[in-house]
Amino acid sequence: MKILNFGSLNFDYVYQIQHFPSPGETISALNRKRFFGGKGLNQSIAVQSSGYPIFHAGQIGQDGNDLINVLKKHKIDTTLINICDIPTGHAVILIDSSGENCIVLDGGANQKITKDYADSVLEHFEKGDILILQNEINCLDHIINQSAKRGLNIVFNPAPFNKNVLKLPLEKIQYLCMNTTECLGISGKKDIKSAISWLLTNFPETHLLITLGKHGCIYIYKNTVLSYGIYNVPVVDTTAAGDTFIGYFIGRLALGDSIEKSLETASRASSLVVSKAGASNSIPTIEEVFSSDIKYQKPDILPFNF
Repeated sequence: MKILNFGSLNFDYVYQIQHFPSPGETISALNRKRFFGGKGLNQSIAVQSSGYPIFHAGQIGQDGNDLINVLKKHKIDTTLINICDIPTGHAVILIDSSGENCIVLDGGANQKITKDYADSVLEHFEKGDILILQNEINCLDHIINQSAKRGLNIVFNPAPFNKNVLKLPLEKIQYLCMNTTECLGISGKKDIKSAISWLLTNFPETHLLITLGKHGCIYIYKNTVLSYGIYNVPVVDTTAAGDTFIGYFIGRLALGDSIEKSLETASRASSLVVSKAGASNSIPTIEEVFSSDIKYQKPDILPFNF
């Protein structure tokens, strides 16, 4: 069984500033850092780190070789990545002295994926293989439909959530992995319990995996309801925590771990991520996860009764 992540690849440019500029104002940055990002890149690194090999497909520009190199550093197969003449996706992130931020995102090559390229990627995979998707590339409806025809098991993380998600053939997805914002957005409900009930009614054949912040996570499939808490760690940076959780969960599940054990390992891994600064560079190895000495806290409000 093979795992493919057809996902985004971005450069994140982070500028530290004293204050946000007013219209017409020019200010100087205190410093600038470049990070390798994109939910796709983060989730691929998390799957690979969990111990299961992964193929990454996606699109970058001629300026994106550093992204391929960071994936190769983690021993991720990059042979399916397409290099085009459109600049690589990037984000400009301004952070002021109080820690508030403003972000401008340019999807770049991530948003110019063609059906022909998507088909050329999918022809390498067959029934029973796993496909991981996020909402940071275009052509998702075509990719989902063609993957379903091939019998792939589709894992979809509808992040960042927007109304385009509601136009996708979500009934063809096997695993819907989301946080509370995305859960509420898809369902149109105002509270998480109503949202989950709506999802169970409308997608009865879908595995639901929902992260609930300080309340841990909940997994629901038909009559199975499982919850898992969090680990008490000092929170430094939550970037990539959700991506790490999803990647580790799918990776460990593919390795044959039970749902319960996969939830435990994914929760440990994502907790270690938030205790460090950074994104993809903070994703732990499986050895670090298993050797970590962090205290577990049971969920205080779960499971819900449905």
